[in-house]
Amino acid sequence: MASSNTQPWRVALRCPQCGVPIDLEESSRLFACAYCRVRLFLDPGETPRYYLVAKGLPAEEPIYAPYWRYQGLFFRLAGSQVEGAAVDANLLALPEGLFPPSLGLRPQTQTLSFVSPKIPGRFLKPAFGFHEAAARLEGRFLRVSQALQSTQPSAFVGETISLIYAPFLRRGRTLRDLLPSRPAEPGPIDIENLDRLESEAQRDWTPAFLPALCPKCGWDLEGDEKSRVLNCPTCGRLWQAARGRYQEVEAAALDGGADGDLYLPFWRIQPEVDGLPLRTYADLARLANLPRAELAAWQGEPFHFLVPAFLLPPRLFLRLTRQMTLYRPGESFESVPPGRVLHPVSLPLSQAAESLALNLGHLSADKRDLAETLAGVRVRLGRAALLYVPFSPSGPDLVHAAGRIGVSRVALLRERNF
Repeated sequence: MASSNTQPWRVALRCPQCGVPIDLEESSRLFACAYCRVRLFLDPGETPRYYLVAKGLPAEEPIYAPYWRYQGLFFRLAGSQVEGAAVDANLLALPEGLFPPSLGLRPQTQTLSFVSPKIPGRFLKPAFGFHEAAARLEGRFLRVSQALQSTQPSAFVGETISLIYAPFLRRGRTLRDLLPSRPAEPGPIDIENLDRLESEAQRDWTPAFLPALCPKCGWDLEGDEKSRVLNCPTCGRLWQAARGRYQEVEAAALDGGADGDLYLPFWRIQPEVDGLPLRTYADLARLANLPRAELAAWQGEPFHFLVPAFLLPPRLFLRLTRQMTLYRPGESFESVPPGRVLHPVSLPLSQAAESLALNLGHLSADKRDLAETLAGVRVRLGRAALLYVPFSPSGPDLVHAAGRIGVSRVALLRERNF
């Protein structure tokens, strides 16, 4: 499989308040302008669109070819086990033959900028969406890892899914790459096929900038640069950006925390499962072969996944989801306590939901026919909310004593490298 690239891509933009240039990591959302000090939350939309900046553009307008970019985790059922890997990959979002199959660029040498109508050139429309791109990326990984079978379920769970446009110049029957200034492909190109490719309609993909102020009480919102959810330390509300405005996030905290605890966020998801009886924790007990002493009491308790709302190394992500889901924290919740230390939410709910089917396989005790079982199962996102769980420092780990669950502090620090 492909491995994660620890060197982040950079995005260049300007402060909407004062116009000063700003340089951010691609996954950054919250930032403060070094000149005017304004704090802003960046909302690039569901699929950010960037273009690679070529210096010294010629008078002719360039052709921009789209590439799907993915960074995050890749999970797959391999035999009777769920395996995962960290992935940083990109691929051409057009039919092969005219443009290079991937960007093939070192991120530290290039700068991304958001696409806007002001950028001259012809932006080609992607020929397929990310669902198809994920299948093609998976095929690329399988050629590297022959142990995996192409018929088994898989999932991409990532914090970065975007489109990146690379500039090319048509010179006669030759297509030149404007970044390294060399022919993109040797020999003449198929002009007719190039002319048949659709172009994007004029559309503004520049991000929305929201002031980092609580819409309810006006206080400064808190989070780190990769946070997808910001919290208000005064009124305790949590907010995420959606369609250029703030949207309140339903959230609670597991009671029993102390002042020195770190509250880790989990997406508490009540799924809708077809093809498998999984509505209550009694159903989960049968699936995971848990002790059945309390089976009758669990019949009326709806089943919930508890998926980390942050990225971890793949094995730890699966293990922590399993441990927290089996822990059954019940309904002993309270409002998120103001002033407590909240770990950033870097994994959106939509991406956490992508892991549910594979996590279901990881929970199952009977692995013999797991591929056949999962092939007939559909897991959809039902009601969901954030649940903050207090973890106490204990040597090199953070521990939730009631559930006997520990997380390495080093693993949390490694999250910054995804």
